[in-house]
Amino acid sequence: MRAAPRLAVLLLAAIVGCAADGGQGRQLEQSGQPHLAYRWYARALAEHHGSLTAATGLRRTAAPATRYWQQQASRAAEQGNWLRAARCHLEVLRIKPDEESSIRSYRQIVEDRSRQWSQAELAARPKPGRASIGDRQPPERAVASAKRPEPAAPVTEPPPRTPARTQPPARRPKPTRHEPVSPRSPRASAGEFLMLIRVSEDDDRYPERADLRYGLAIKVKDTDDDPLEADLQVYLRGRKLQRHKHLRTNSVVNVVGQGGERCQIVVTHILDRDETVTVGLRRVR
Repeated sequence: MRAAPRLAVLLLAAIVGCAADGGQGRQLEQSGQPHLAYRWYARALAEHHGSLTAATGLRRTAAPATRYWQQQASRAAEQGNWLRAARCHLEVLRIKPDEESSIRSYRQIVEDRSRQWSQAELAARPKPGRASIGDRQPPERAVASAKRPEPAAPVTEPPPRTPARTQPPARRPKPTRHEPVSPRSPRASAGEFLMLIRVSEDDDRYPERADLRYGLAIKVKDTDDDPLEADLQVYLRGRKLQRHKHLRTNSVVNVVGQGGERCQIVVTHILDRDETVTVGLRRVR
């Protein structure tokens, strides 16, 4: 009669051990699916608090899972599937709540595209903000929080509110605007730009089209002598954006690159004789 309870205990221990040993998570990692492996380790840690295997798996898969969802977000944005792009950025933020590029991209997508989505989709979509999107703990805090619950904060009356000064909302640069909104100083050096590059229609020493950073590229289409101005074509990940015409020296083109990086393309010099244009790329902080 004593052998039966002992056998039941051994079987239960074997079942728990198999659930927490990370076997299925390892298989998902080896099959090139880190995003699914991360989810599996998160569930395993929730079911088996203090599991070192699950916590180690979370740390190991956090970075590749983040890269996977960032790539999926970029691909969805290229295809014009903005709802999926927003959801992919949310997956990034569930793994890494302080990822600035996904925070900016998510909020920009919501502001620009929310009117086109149905009411049902909007109701199912979490509101932007770090408090709502960071619903999972970072992997390095998972074991500590599982072993030691945090004490509840004492209930206190909130202090009386004082009216605060209202600040005007920050202006976002429009990708299609090319007026000189931020003129370049006459003594400006290359140090103010991430890079300076020269493109030309007729001068064989320079390419007609050149890659910048953050998936951006620039191509010279035409130049004029009177007045001195240039027409440029901007690309993002190989796809054409709007063609900007009648750009003069110090004109600024505001663009949003890969990963939601806001940049400015500044026309620094125009040579109409060879249809050559020099541009500088700088990042907007």
